[in-house]
Amino acid sequence: MLFRSLTEVLAQWTVVRKARDAQVAAARSNVEPTAAGGGEELEIGGLAAGEAMRTFGFSRELFTDLAGKFHHQYVGLPVELETALAANDGDKLMRLAHTVRGSAGYLGAADIKNHAAAVEDSLREGKGVDFVAPLVAELRSALKVVLDSTARFDTAA
Repeated sequence: MLFRSLTEVLAQWTVVRKARDAQVAAARSNVEPTAAGGGEELEIGGLAAGEAMRTFGFSRELFTDLAGKFHHQYVGLPVELETALAANDGDKLMRLAHTVRGSAGYLGAADIKNHAAAVEDSLREGKGVDFVAPLVAELRSALKVVLDSTARFDTAA
């Protein structure tokens, strides 16, 4: 259900962006803003916010909304990962890693994306849960940094 919220925000943004791009195209000069929406860089621990905002054309408001939705959706993930690890459930670990990997990419959470990829790819290659346990620990650490820094944007909490 929460994944739909994130997906809906992105879908809505796409429609709005296409309309905005049509309006802005005529007025655009050769000078690009330093960050989407202009102004100073947004500092959020564990995220390359400015880079993600520029890459995807996110406004500051949309980015912080997505950061809040990310927090709300994944705040329980460290416990879910630990539970799946304790249950020796490689399939669940792979699904969890795959899901957070995609969402992390939109926010510029490179550490989460890279650690989730390592977990997912290792399991897909047939390496066991014991092998990925240290990788899951690294993923949980990266998640903690981002979840701690995005909590302030979670309006659904």
